[in-house]
Amino acid sequence: MAKTQFLHLSRILATIAASLLLMSTVAQAQDGLQDAVDSAISEGYDALEQENYEGARDAFTEAIAASNIDPRPYIGRARAFAALELPQDAMKDFKQAMDFTNGSSEQLKALRAETQYYRGLMYMDLGNQFIGTALPDLQAAYEADRSNLEYSFALGKAYALSAQFAPGAAQQAEPLLTEYLEANPDDAEALRLRGTAYAGMSKIEEATADLEKAISLDPDDHLSYVTLATIYIADEDFGPAIDNLETAIEKYVPEEGMEDIPFAQAYLTLALVYEEKGKAETDTAEAEKAYLGSIETCDTLLGLLPETENFDATRAATYFRQGVNHRLLKEYGKAIKAFTDAIDLNPEMGEAYFRRAICFAKMGENNLALRDLTDTETLNYGDARAYLWEGMVYAQMGEYREAIRSYNKAISYSNRYLDAYLNRAHAYFQLGDYVSAIESFNECIRLQPSGAVYYFKRGLCQQNLGENANAIQSYTNAIQVDEQYVDAYDLLIPALEQQGQAELANRYREKRASITQ
Repeated sequence: MAKTQFLHLSRILATIAASLLLMSTVAQAQDGLQDAVDSAISEGYDALEQENYEGARDAFTEAIAASNIDPRPYIGRARAFAALELPQDAMKDFKQAMDFTNGSSEQLKALRAETQYYRGLMYMDLGNQFIGTALPDLQAAYEADRSNLEYSFALGKAYALSAQFAPGAAQQAEPLLTEYLEANPDDAEALRLRGTAYAGMSKIEEATADLEKAISLDPDDHLSYVTLATIYIADEDFGPAIDNLETAIEKYVPEEGMEDIPFAQAYLTLALVYEEKGKAETDTAEAEKAYLGSIETCDTLLGLLPETENFDATRAATYFRQGVNHRLLKEYGKAIKAFTDAIDLNPEMGEAYFRRAICFAKMGENNLALRDLTDTETLNYGDARAYLWEGMVYAQMGEYREAIRSYNKAISYSNRYLDAYLNRAHAYFQLGDYVSAIESFNECIRLQPSGAVYYFKRGLCQQNLGENANAIQSYTNAIQVDEQYVDAYDLLIPALEQQGQAELANRYREKRASITQ
């Protein structure tokens, strides 16, 4: 009996020992598996650090194969896919990571914030048009861990880059970037971005200081020069704007694989700034020099653009800018050629038809001008300027009734269009319809009460109608608005004398004499 009990006890102990051995073996296997996962993840992050994105992808794939419920390798592989410009693959991994971090533990919350942070960065890297998509992720990451300065910086960057089209974004960017800069005062990119935010807040002095410091820290960052140029452009300080844009073009380094593509937007902006400088110049020679600078900038860009259809829109925009500057130089033939080149590349460019029509009109090619204006009206529906110029061409042809119809159409699209009322008044005047002309001049006065010429021309109409008292009032009002308006004195004085107001006429004669002394 004792022997039987002993054997039974031995079997129990053996079973327990076997169970313990199996549990130990399973635990050791699990520990080994986790070690393999951790090792692969560590290898993946090392590869990311070294910008070996294929190696990172492979290491994280190995980790996922070993443990497909750990969110970390999905986050890492998504980052690798994003760096390899495979956003669709990255999105799948980010989604998996989001699914696996949907929990309440602090560790899962931290990993979820990390996922949203890197997904937001990927969206931003896809271009400014995706900033709106990036913002919810970056906001969520920042709210999850406000102490993480990288999250602060990323969200501040997104707000700064969207400041030009999102009201209030600059105000949101500034404190986030300031918080980051307090710990990283020599971060040139952060300074540039805060400078962008300050510019959006119209804090020009602060913006300029940040951008100049950013340039001193990183003189090769072309974007700092571009941003500084935009500040000078807004301030209509065109000389420094030109200098900074030229430096930006010089410093520009294309992305890998795009070495033959120039910094087209900077060239086009530079051409426009030269043009605006010319318009602002009071010296004719300096104005012409600026217009030629714009044309030469366009020539340079045209010589750099690849001869492919992908750049037809850019070439069209460049020819258009050349055409505008040739027109400003009164080189109408060259302007027409440039606008035609733009239209050939982009037949839907209504503005090119419009500007070419003006050149045709200046050359007396009225029928060609009218045809271009008709195309403009079709392509740029509701553009009152096309109807204004159509009216002006008809007036140039002596067809004042047709001109009035066109001016009426312009006014129907823009009932505050001063030039349309003024030209309609002139057309009525040419037809001898002084009553209608007076009505149009009244609209001009309503829209611009400080325009002495409108009172004066209304007075001419009233005088032609024999309404001398009304004419006197109009000439008097013209002088009230502009005491130097000699033509108004010259008609007011005889009108007063004709009305028997010699004393008042003499007073105005004395004023008239003092103007010319």
